[in-house]
Amino acid sequence: MKLDGYKQDKFFVVKVVGRMDAVSAPEFEKFCQEWIQQGESTLVVDLEGLEYMSSAGLRSILVIGKKLKSIGGRVSFASLQPNVAHV
Repeated sequence: MKLDGYKQDKFFVVKVVGRMDAVSAPEFEKFCQEWIQQGESTLVVDLEGLEYMSSAGLRSILVIGKKLKSIGGRVSFASLQPNVAHV
């Protein structure tokens, strides 16, 4: 999995490419947590390049969503592929 992050207007965009599974999901979680700790509270997760997501990936997304909710932030998703949206 490849991760990239950048600021766009008032949002922080996290671009995910590849596969999010039990091996790579913790990397996604850590990447997002680091930005949250730096003060980002509105994340947009761009999943256009995500080919596969397991339940471990879904768990990491839920953890990030709960963390953001606890600080008054939010997470949104963009460009979900059909097989990822199904998960």
